[in-house]
Amino acid sequence: MCKVNSIEMSAWTARVSECFEYYQRPFRYLGLFPFIESNGTTKISRLALVWSIFIGLTVSTFALTYLFLSQREKDLPKILIIIDKILSITTATSHILFVTFLVTYRQTLVSAFQILRRLERKLSGLNPHASFTYPALSMSALILILILSLFVSPNKNRLMDDAIFLIPTFFIYGTAYLYTRTLILVKHFFTHITNSLYIKKDVNNLDILLDCNDLLINCCDDLNKCFGPSLLSIMTTSFCMLTFNFYMLFSSKIVDLYAKLVAAVWIIIYTNLVLHVVWASNSTVKEADSFKNTINRFAFEGNNEQIKKAMILLSSDKTVIFSACDLFDMDFKMVCSVSTFKYYAYI
Repeated sequence: MCKVNSIEMSAWTARVSECFEYYQRPFRYLGLFPFIESNGTTKISRLALVWSIFIGLTVSTFALTYLFLSQREKDLPKILIIIDKILSITTATSHILFVTFLVTYRQTLVSAFQILRRLERKLSGLNPHASFTYPALSMSALILILILSLFVSPNKNRLMDDAIFLIPTFFIYGTAYLYTRTLILVKHFFTHITNSLYIKKDVNNLDILLDCNDLLINCCDDLNKCFGPSLLSIMTTSFCMLTFNFYMLFSSKIVDLYAKLVAAVWIIIYTNLVLHVVWASNSTVKEADSFKNTINRFAFEGNNEQIKKAMILLSSDKTVIFSACDLFDMDFKMVCSVSTFKYYAYI
């Protein structure tokens, strides 16, 4: 890892800390992110941690209590009933597990955020920002679906079945959007150093840009360690939910129109979740690769001897990869592979 000399807090660092605080605050209110920004660093807030544990235990207790006390009979194959039970447990406990993962890897998380602050000191013209338009629309849609289910559910048992998955799914969405908002911020840094080289032709500061690129790769590695277990939980739950509901929607044994409608809604919800998480991961990787591609392009054009040396350095350097605990990469190839598997499994 490249080292950066220690520098006192500046206006640049304050801007990054303000950006962190801006996009982390909603997730802290949801009990998903028990950290605060204080004096230029990220640290655990005891009050936020207590709130996160309270929310997580409340959601888990509600879902698991209903799961084990209710007597739900479904005209489904036994294997799907087992999957339904497993999904109920994994979905119900996802909130408390995610908070546990973040607290466990808190030093790695702090290191990743500290790298971004260091980069703010080294680069000029940065304007980090975080947009909540897409997450707000998606999570508002979940709340709307929950409200509509109060009026269209044929009976109380069906309403509870919907709620037991909709409420934890709301927090799963929050976990995914905390991950994607963080990646979008990292992507902004990659875009900035690439534009500095490609558009501004800032070859004289190539050493600084290479140093920043190396720091960003280390930042991505740290974030992958922090969010890897949560990504594994999110993607596993999502693909199981999609498999279960594809059966409910297309099986000739299921004649209940309301059940098919609910299955279609769940397919849309979790397809949106999977594609957004994969898009954020894949687009960040592509932006990281674009810096190397720009270096290679200038080297082949013979612009500068320093560029050629940089190309040799980058050719042996590590690349940015986001994965779920190294079991599978977060890219569209994984989505296609799983979709193909589900298709043949259904047949």
